Amino acid sequence: MSDTFAIMLSVVRRAADTWDDQAEQLRGGHKRLTDAKNAADDLGDRAGPVAGTYLATWLEQLTNLADAAQSRADGLDTFTSSVVYFDETAADELRALLPWDNRDAVRPTMSNGLPDFPTDDPGPAPSPTPGPTP
Repeated sequence: MSDTFAIMLSVVRRAADTWDDQAEQLRGGHKRLTDAKNAADDLGDRAGPVAGTYLATWLEQLTNLADAAQSRADGLDTFTSSVVYFDETAADELRALLPWDNRDAVRPTMSNGLPDFPTDDPGPAPSPTPGPTP
């Protein structure tokens, strides 16, 4: 028995957007801390270097977090694009195996939204029409 994994691509897309937004917010925080670090020199000889060291530590952490968030967003985008590409490629390869008269068949969808693939089965034979009654 094998287990399956199913996830909607729209969920992955929203997750990628969330990570991308998080990276942008972290970059905004980085800019504000950079401005504060530049102003730390005005705190004097005793407090300025300590504040500068403190802010440098936070700037490094923000950089690491922003890069990690962006990397996750990019990874999820790559995953989504790959799934779509490979699904289309697999469908093209499958279509290439079908008889010629089925390759270009339009695949209407069923009421549940899944494709209704054409088959060679003509379906049930029609019922015979009743003949004249004696």
